[in-house]
Amino acid sequence: MERMMATSNKKGARGIAVVVLGMHRSGTSILARALQAQGCALSSQLLGANSSNPSGHWESAVAIAINDKLLTDLGRSWDDLRELPPAWQQGPEAQEAKARIKILLDGDFRNEKLWAIKEPRMCRLAPLWIEAIEELGFEARVVMAVRHPHEVALSLLRRDGMPTAHGVLLWTQHMLDAEAATRSLRRVVVGHQQISGDWRSTMARVGKVLGVKWPVSADVAAEVLDQVISVDNVHIN
Repeated sequence: MERMMATSNKKGARGIAVVVLGMHRSGTSILARALQAQGCALSSQLLGANSSNPSGHWESAVAIAINDKLLTDLGRSWDDLRELPPAWQQGPEAQEAKARIKILLDGDFRNEKLWAIKEPRMCRLAPLWIEAIEELGFEARVVMAVRHPHEVALSLLRRDGMPTAHGVLLWTQHMLDAEAATRSLRRVVVGHQQISGDWRSTMARVGKVLGVKWPVSADVAAEVLDQVISVDNVHIN
């Protein structure tokens, strides 16, 4: 699933947007934190820490609100197993959401050459987010966080009381949608145990595949990441 392409930006691109796509409880938070530690800007209004993610979520609270509203407008929810409505991306609900996405992204990253964003609901809504990113003139490159579906289901059972069968199916829906939406983009897959085990080599591989030279070295990033990942590698969102 790793897609290698030329290392230079698309002609005229304002910068690179690293889009982290992954099911809830799959390591997306640690990935976003690692990306920030190595020089990627993150959104200004981040969801804070809680008991299920004590080191923080490192995702935009505004993005969550946009995605939740769109899913509700489409008659869905974050834990819905149904396909999205036909041609949902062209409907007025999606167009309103895209306008809000562009306001968010342009406000947070107008002057950034390298930034990252993650929010698990984006797996289902990735085509709209990618379209908005590209319309703003940024080049989207993707990191897909993958964790064994049974582990994800057990984590959702503990956190939300969700039946494990539902959790496995929800993982499948998220990953299929994310994979289908990113086939034309430069992308890399990161396993849960890779980022929670050896983040240094994992982030080096991510940079190589995405064609990104991290502005912050691994040695500097280690001042934060060694402690964060060693403490929270079992409680990864």
